[in-house]
Amino acid sequence: MAPNGGRPTRSGNRPDRVIDSLEQEMLEEVVALDAEEARQHPKKRQKKTSSIRKPLANPDSTEGRFPKALEEGWESPVRDTAIRPSPEASAPQSPLQQRVVNFQTPSGTLSSSITNATGGGYIQSPANPNPIDSETMTNSPAIQPSDFPLQSTLNSNQSMTPAPPAKLRVRWTDIMEQVLLAALRVIVLRGKSSFDCFKRAHWVEAAGKVKEVYEGPADLDWKRAKSKFEDKYRPLWRKWKDHCASLSGWTENEEGLPQNSKEVMDYYFAAFPEYKEFRHSLPVGYKYLVEILGDRGEFAAVEETSEEEIIISSGEEIREEEEARQSMEQPISRSICMNRSVRSPTQSTSRSGSVSSSRSISVAANTGQKRTKEKNSSAAQNLRSQLVAKAARRKKDREKKSDKLLRRVNEFGSASAKLAAEVVAGYESASKGPIEKAIELFDSKYANGYSEDDVFKVYDFLQREEKAAAFSVMAEVRQAGWLRYELRKLENNGN
Repeated sequence: MAPNGGRPTRSGNRPDRVIDSLEQEMLEEVVALDAEEARQHPKKRQKKTSSIRKPLANPDSTEGRFPKALEEGWESPVRDTAIRPSPEASAPQSPLQQRVVNFQTPSGTLSSSITNATGGGYIQSPANPNPIDSETMTNSPAIQPSDFPLQSTLNSNQSMTPAPPAKLRVRWTDIMEQVLLAALRVIVLRGKSSFDCFKRAHWVEAAGKVKEVYEGPADLDWKRAKSKFEDKYRPLWRKWKDHCASLSGWTENEEGLPQNSKEVMDYYFAAFPEYKEFRHSLPVGYKYLVEILGDRGEFAAVEETSEEEIIISSGEEIREEEEARQSMEQPISRSICMNRSVRSPTQSTSRSGSVSSSRSISVAANTGQKRTKEKNSSAAQNLRSQLVAKAARRKKDREKKSDKLLRRVNEFGSASAKLAAEVVAGYESASKGPIEKAIELFDSKYANGYSEDDVFKVYDFLQREEKAAAFSVMAEVRQAGWLRYELRKLENNGN
């Protein structure tokens, strides 16, 4: 039995050679068309399409078709389009018998299905739905497309301007931030800044101080120093002021941190969780920010102002608000009266509705303004009363602290004076000899019990250094007896 379905083949006219020649001619024509189109449109990009495209159901449609020249090439006499598939080619094929070869053209994707000689096969293109028969087709190598203009278009995009290198970031440390705040504080104390604002020269000076402790590779200029302060510390201080302004009836500890009972603090920080960082500690850099940005918080240090001055200022502000409100109401009432006097009877009767409506609107507006002002004035009065009470409490606390400090100073002064007296007395006693010590001791304790003659006799025998030293160091209970003994001995020697 001969292969290929019983059909004998001749080596000189094999179908695989015919298919190879057809594919080679197709590829050459496609390459020629691509080269021609590339010369005409050098910057035209190639459109990517799918690898396999089905034949068109409608032959008249132009979607996905090859160029006209390529379609005409499929109809040329060289390519026999009259060939129809044999019965063996229409038999069912296994997946291993079919092999798909795809290559792109400027107008679409050319798909060919090649099968081996055992099952037959056909070649089909989108432009020619009629298949080409290959009864005894052998496996042919895949057709590799040559270089198309798409590759040159893609390669041309590689010559782009490189992006500039990224700017190095400055890693701030605690020491650097402290140096920055200290430098700004010095500028404020020198009186160079106004309203917590700094000029460029100030930021340059502060950045120079920070550079002395910075060891990184990045450039630490004045803009970075300014952005660090403006982005971190100014919002932090504003947040601290808002926190202090929302407190009422709180006290403060030794560090100046607002305090209250545990229940009140738990309730407050649960309602305002954004202020939890201020429950146990002051803001970062508080001692610098107080002088840089100003101590404007509710619990901040205020000037020494008496309660009477605060109350007087509050009363003056209230009177000013009342006068402003009356001045706003008087023009409105005058305009209404003038409108009433100018109108004639006919006009008043014809426009009574408009007058009443405008009057009601003006009265309602005035009433709303009055209520709003009354609310604002009452709120202002409450706030002022709270400020007065807090100022009084702070003054009382300061007085207590000052009194306590004065008592401690007085106690320290008395203790130091006593200590100084003891030191002086010890020094004087150390500088005196035994004779002076003995005579001083006798005068302070025993001289009143002796007559003047006996006192002089005691002075006489105390002139001997050994007896004066013995009298000074002996026990107090024996000193009086020893004096009597010495006096009797002097009398016996005199007799």
